[in-house]
Amino acid sequence: MSEIIKYITNYAARNESFSASDLLNDSGFPYLTKRTVMNSYLSKLTNEGKLQRVGRGTYVIGYANHCFNPEIGEKSKRLYEFLKQEFPLVNMCVYEGQWITPFMHHLANNQAVYLEVEKDASEYAFHKIKELEGNVFYRPDKKEIEKYLDLSKGPIIIKNLVTESPLCEQKGLHIPTLEKLLVDMYCDADFYYLQGEEYWRIMHNAHQYVINTSKMFRYASRRNALQEIKRIWEESINDFE
Repeated sequence: MSEIIKYITNYAARNESFSASDLLNDSGFPYLTKRTVMNSYLSKLTNEGKLQRVGRGTYVIGYANHCFNPEIGEKSKRLYEFLKQEFPLVNMCVYEGQWITPFMHHLANNQAVYLEVEKDASEYAFHKIKELEGNVFYRPDKKEIEKYLDLSKGPIIIKNLVTESPLCEQKGLHIPTLEKLLVDMYCDADFYYLQGEEYWRIMHNAHQYVINTSKMFRYASRRNALQEIKRIWEESINDFE
């Protein structure tokens, strides 16, 4: 049993991701031949946190430092809880510009707080936040950002939440998954400064984290960016010159 577990964890460490079929078909794996037995080992290692399931039947090495787990600031928490109290039945999420910084090559001092709210309620949310705070912007485009926004001064940016966006819950707040952020950085006008070569580097650096590619590509498809996101993701694993 210990030999089997050691082999599986070593195999996981050598591969970005794998399935039970990949492991069973590996010529260097002589220990098991039954899929049901293999699945029991994979389930055990997943429950112990040694592996993580990132798609249907797909696994990656499960070290905690491979997970995207950003810190939520007090300002973000306060604004989210205020909006949730005003619109308890509306879907929304919150995130911070500084979460993106570690992925970048040319570091930007982005102190913005982003609140994404269901389309039908986003403008109402904007006006509610305006009652509390200055420096609030509603769905700014590239021109507005260049002319009026200073990201280093902590603006609040309200945007529409795309339906079926991949979100997760942290400390009672809904935040975007890394898969969602990676797609949004490619698609959203307010992230124009991250696009082009900078975006390739962001995607390259994201390979160090556990990424559910099925989830990312499904969301990219909803945003009409599947082919480009898939191509960049697959090519960005290579080192830059």
